[in-house]
Amino acid sequence: EECVEICELVFMDNRNIAQAAGKFAVLYLFSEDFMSKARRAKPPKGHKKPTDAQIKLRELVRFFLEAKIHEHAVYMVDSLWEHTEVLQDWESMVSLILDSSCGVVLSSEEETAVIEILACAVKRASRAGHVTGRGRSKQLSAKDRRAVETEREALATELIPILPDL
Repeated sequence: EECVEICELVFMDNRNIAQAAGKFAVLYLFSEDFMSKARRAKPPKGHKKPTDAQIKLRELVRFFLEAKIHEHAVYMVDSLWEHTEVLQDWESMVSLILDSSCGVVLSSEEETAVIEILACAVKRASRAGHVTGRGRSKQLSAKDRRAVETEREALATELIPILPDL
């Protein structure tokens, strides 16, 4: 119960506290105990075994929906961004939405949450820097600007071909 309360701090306005809570949330939500149980679970008949990324995304969606702070997906993504690569795994997010045999069965509410999280992650990857309302934005270094540009190119390569299907 206390762990869930700490995890919910990812939605705070204070970015430093939210990012510390994000680090804790990743450790808590994606613990090895949880992941080993999820890996052993049998997928529904006719479905492939889910990947670790798909399992993590499903858990992240459940956390997001149970927190009942749906209008703050952008804060959650920002808080978790530096602590998990799953938010930048465009292929896994898209497969949860489009691949009906991926091994993770989502309700329509969960699919909507995945789309919202995907949209926030795309914005985060293509802009870099702070989220509005969470501290001051700083000037990006040349290295950071190149990284953002590289990420934008990767996003375009991955998402533009499947955009009509979304």
